Amino acid sequence: MKTPGIANLLAAVLTLTLAPHAQTSRGTVSGTVLDQSGATVAGARVGLIGVDTGVKLSTESNDAGVYRFDAVDLGVYRLQVAQPGFRTYLGAGVHGRPILD
Repeated sequence: MKTPGIANLLAAVLTLTLAPHAQTSRGTVSGTVLDQSGATVAGARVGLIGVDTGVKLSTESNDAGVYRFDAVDLGVYRLQVAQPGFRTYLGAGVHGRPILD
């Protein structure tokens, strides 16, 4: 739900996971887009930009505010979340690393 006026978007519950014994070096980035009041934001444009590679991935948050990127290569990424009526959220230094037991 959008709040009136300009508010900040928060990208919460950001996770990057890799199966530790998988035959791949890719993972998943997912999270929930929330406004300042904690309400979910549906239809937000979410971008993931590789700092070293310049690779750009994009998706939109669903009705529950959830977004997901699959098959993300390991590396450092910037996260950008935009929605009309809100300030754009810019997150830096999202690291993709394998999770070890």
